[in-house]
Amino acid sequence: MISDGENHEDDAPLAAEQAAAAGIVVHAIGIGTPQGAPIPVKKGGQNLGFRKDRNGSTVVTRLNEPLLRRIASAGNGTYVRSSNSNMGIVELVEQLKQMEQAEVGSMRYTAYDDQYQWPLGAALACFALYLLVGERRNPRAVWRASLP
Repeated sequence: MISDGENHEDDAPLAAEQAAAAGIVVHAIGIGTPQGAPIPVKKGGQNLGFRKDRNGSTVVTRLNEPLLRRIASAGNGTYVRSSNSNMGIVELVEQLKQMEQAEVGSMRYTAYDDQYQWPLGAALACFALYLLVGERRNPRAVWRASLP
């Protein structure tokens, strides 16, 4: 989980606890500073300003490290603080490498070789032959049918 730790939902540590009970490890990376900073708005690599709320005021986000530590602890994971020089990914990758690996499931795939082309080709050949020959009446068959 990558977050500033501001709690806009219900009980995040409880959700992490439930995930841990289901066998899911929750790691957390904290983004931002405890003092707070405005959220930049970028488009195409250009800084367009900062995010505003409904009243037009600049939104300031603050890093809530205690909450992120509780979430990581409840989820049997680790907390890493991100900074400008260290995103925290290296530490998490090391933690993930040390985790026990297990196969959760498997999937069976069977490839079929479609061979409908041969019967389709034969059917098209018969149809082409029918178009070439057409419907002709046999004069003898008509004469025989008219005999008493």
